[in-house]
Amino acid sequence: MPILRQAVTWSLTSPLYNDIFHLTSVYIFPDEDQLQEFFDTLTTNSNHHPNEPHLFAGDFNAYTAEELEHHITPHELRTLPRRLGDANPAHSPAPALTSATAPAADYRGRLLLNMINSLEFIITNGRFPVPPPTNRPYTFFRKPNSHSILDYNLIAKHHAPMIQKCEVLSDSLPACITDHMPIHPLLDLPTSPTPTPKSASQSPPPPPPPLPKPLKNQEQKKTFSKPLPKKVLPI
Repeated sequence: MPILRQAVTWSLTSPLYNDIFHLTSVYIFPDEDQLQEFFDTLTTNSNHHPNEPHLFAGDFNAYTAEELEHHITPHELRTLPRRLGDANPAHSPAPALTSATAPAADYRGRLLLNMINSLEFIITNGRFPVPPPTNRPYTFFRKPNSHSILDYNLIAKHHAPMIQKCEVLSDSLPACITDHMPIHPLLDLPTSPTPTPKSASQSPPPPPPPLPKPLKNQEQKKTFSKPLPKKVLPI
């Protein structure tokens, strides 16, 4: 049976960056039905240190329309741009209290938003910068005229200041290769002015000592094979 969902995480390091950057690539097939379990796994494995940025990127095949993340406060909206999403009412996520379990883009969208809200992550595409309403950041196109947003980049809200840009590269790939459009995030990571030396924990362990060579001389072998005599000293 083919695998209908995939996720892989890379933990990236650099001598010019003092922390670790985590990148998780996600793909969910439209007919995947083990959705809740998969999103629970993504949530559980996003348990990195708060100083370490974690970016989700991939094809979630999910509708989120323009729903605002619930954890964003009115005060935060003064500096955090409101996302421009898919304005088509048919591309809205399922209701918050939905009882649906069938594999569908609206149900996947609700589970994605639930994960985002539980982790206090935000959707970055359509937000940095906010494109004009006449140029909505669609990530999916299928002839003759079907546009939608199914792909996302996600990052923790407190790491949002790192995002310089997150743009959809429309028409960058020929339609014969894919009907999805790549998302290009640009992050400003704080770097160290001088390379950070590797710590002792990062250095590879020393090689084990060489094993003793077997004794080839039979007389020497007999000598070392004899049991040691027992000696008792009076006390």
